[in-house]
Amino acid sequence: MQIQQTAVQSQRALNVSRQQSAAKERERRILQLTIEEIKSLDEDVNLYKGVGKMFMQVPHPIMEKELKTEEKELTDDINSLSKKVEIP
Repeated sequence: MQIQQTAVQSQRALNVSRQQSAAKERERRILQLTIEEIKSLDEDVNLYKGVGKMFMQVPHPIMEKELKTEEKELTDDINSLSKKVEIP
């Protein structure tokens, strides 16, 4: 009985990890597309970042750096989740 409960809990945890990984993968892909779009823009184009209920103008290099940092964090999260999912 206890083994069955442990198996059910493990299956639930595995499903949650897979869902989180898929969500982070989607978010990372959106970030990659955004970075590609920003790179294709001229340097003099104004970029804005949502902050609460308003938008704040952000210089081109800073916006690109922030997005790349966020992409790296998501990649690290995805890698750690995939290690959880792997069967030892």
